[in-house]
Amino acid sequence: MLGTVANALAIVIGGAAGLLAGRSLPEPVRQAAIQGIGLAVLLIGLQMSLRAGPSPCRSSSLWPWEAYWAGR
Repeated sequence: MLGTVANALAIVIGGAAGLLAGRSLPEPVRQAAIQGIGLAVLLIGLQMSLRAGPSPCRSSSLWPWEAYWAGR
């Protein structure tokens, strides 16, 4: 329970700090930061997807790496 409260508090404090600091940044810097965060999220998701391997919920036509995982 303490971890949940600490996490929620950290999110609120970080969000408030981001709002205050974001207003002082020029628009190109703000745009670059948003694009960088988006790219990082995309790469982390792709990495986690590749690490998970094939799933019975996915169609084999949607999972092109099935042959790769079968050889492991």
